[in-house]
Amino acid sequence: MIDLQGVAQRRPSTVGRAARAGAALALALVATGASGTPASPAAPTPRSMAAAEPASATLRVATIGYRLALAAADRCPERTMLTGLVLHDRAAYDERMRGELGGLGWGFGLRDRVAGSPADAAGLRPGDEIVALEGQDMRAYRRGLVTGDGTFARTEAFTALLAATLQDRPAQLRVLRANHESDVIVERRPGCAVGFTLVAGRSLDAWTDGRYLAVTEALAQRADDDALAFAMAHELAHLVLGHTSGPERPFAAFGFGAGPARREEADADRLAIGLAHDAGYDPAGSLRLFEVLRRGGMLRFGLTHPSIRARIAIVTEEIARLSAPAPTSEPALPTGL
Repeated sequence: MIDLQGVAQRRPSTVGRAARAGAALALALVATGASGTPASPAAPTPRSMAAAEPASATLRVATIGYRLALAAADRCPERTMLTGLVLHDRAAYDERMRGELGGLGWGFGLRDRVAGSPADAAGLRPGDEIVALEGQDMRAYRRGLVTGDGTFARTEAFTALLAATLQDRPAQLRVLRANHESDVIVERRPGCAVGFTLVAGRSLDAWTDGRYLAVTEALAQRADDDALAFAMAHELAHLVLGHTSGPERPFAAFGFGAGPARREEADADRLAIGLAHDAGYDPAGSLRLFEVLRRGGMLRFGLTHPSIRARIAIVTEEIARLSAPAPTSEPALPTGL
């Protein structure tokens, strides 16, 4: 996942109730979807990343995001090649923490990988370090992005380079493991062109800026996999449906012109049920998500969202429709002899 400076300002919360100001601190980079030109290297320091973040939380978000992006590949407006890699590099840490990283050099380290992904199929493991891509040494790659405070911009640049390579052919990676280098091949697997990130935060929320889909630590801790999949599918649905982002409706949060925003949220809820189902998650997790948000006080305001009752009715109807048996045409019975 990635430093999402400014992402929270681009789209108001669509799962919770409020837009946030300021930068979001991301805790890892998941190379499951986003591609293209790397963002600005300006970033807050990810000081808490090594010590405070449970590895399972990052892997959960990575896995759910990967499965959603893979299942929705034909629906998304833009596609890229998915890898299932969860990466970091020395540039992501401040100078003090770089001295505590042990064996990680200036390549790109694997914090984890999604089960069943191309990275998993290639035999990559947590602790591996990618030191070359298609014969190009990655230890010297984009070192100009390294700052004293730490930024994920260098890892993001590598992820974009890997995605561009995979557009044309499987990618050859040279991997350092236990002081031994070996080559592996990462296969091509198309999916939605969106990255997934776990960000520090106590609010129960998820949002997207069109390139990255962010989930707060608090939401990941409180929601089970099916509930979290619905939250992320809701945000992905906004991208699939081409919905307008927040700044183009600056007064919607105050009730002016909020009608279209509420309709978009309802449409996203409907589509999210199908997206979560197609990715192998139980759509009933949507109801558990609304209960988590209600208990957290995140559904008290409805200017830009339908009421909680309306949202529950929407997803309940979609779940019933999804569960209904497909109509069959009965053959006509013969009449007479």
